[in-house]
Parts: sequence; C-alpha cells; structure tokens
Amino acid sequence: MKYQRHNNTSSLFLLELILAVLFFSVASALCIQIFTKAHLMSQDARDLNFAVNEVSSIAEQISAGTLHPDTAASSGDTASDPSIQMPDGTLQDAAAYYDSSYTSCEKADAVYVLTVHYEPEDTLLKAHISMDTIADNRNIYTLDVTKHRQRRAES
Repeated sequence: MKYQRHNNTSSLFLLELILAVLFFSVASALCIQIFTKAHLMSQDARDLNFAVNEVSSIAEQISAGTLHPDTAASSGDTASDPSIQMPDGTLQDAAAYYDSSYTSCEKADAVYVLTVHYEPEDTLLKAHISMDTIADNRNIYTLDVTKHRQRRAES
C-alpha cells in the first residue's frame, strides 16, 4: 500500500510539472506573436512615413511648378526627379526607385518605387503620385495633385 501512495504523489507532481511547462509554452508563444506584430507594425509605420514625405515633396514641387530635371536633381528635397520634361513642354510619366534603407538606387536594387502619372487637361495638370513596394506590389501611399497651368496670352 505504501508503494502505491508514493506512486500517486509522484504522478501528481509530474502532471503539475507538465501543466506548468504547457502554460509557459503558451505564454511564450503569445509573447513571440506580440513582438512579431509590433515589429511588422513598426516597419509599416516607417514605410508610410517615408512614402508620405517623398510623395508630399513631389506634390509640393508639382504645385509650385518647380519640378524640372534641372532643379530637382540639385535640390536635395528628393532623392531623384521622377519626371521627364519633353522638348514640347509636356511631362512624361516616370518613376524613382529606393532600396530598403530608403536611399535612391537603380531599378535592379529597388524595394520601393515612386511613380508619377501625369494627366494634362485643357488648363489643368493632374498628377497621380504613388509609392509602392516592388516585391508584392503593395500600395503604401497615394496622392492626387491638380495644378492650374497658366497660358500665355497670344499676341
């Protein structure tokens, strides 16, 4: 009888130990999920902040009428000028590429792409500016800008 009693207490202790290990395993799995989610949210916030800054900078330059190949390359506001002005004065759609550390780079090394799509209308210039990821083609930020183009009086 004594032997059976000793066996019951050790199996009870073993069961308690297994339950404690199970509880801490579940708690650690939840903590890992929380930290992973926080890291992903932090990365998304960095991406959004970068996209808002770059897209807003281009939008301001379009609104001010200062987005030209000569001025944007020397201005330091943006890493590269995402517009190409044709000889007849029209703007051609263009793109600027950025790597994972948000610096300007070649298309082959790019993680992010900033695109500018121009839609000239009679006296308006509409621009659709967006920042996307290249790998999964996920849109990070988009901004539409409309600028009134002044026409010179014909003499």
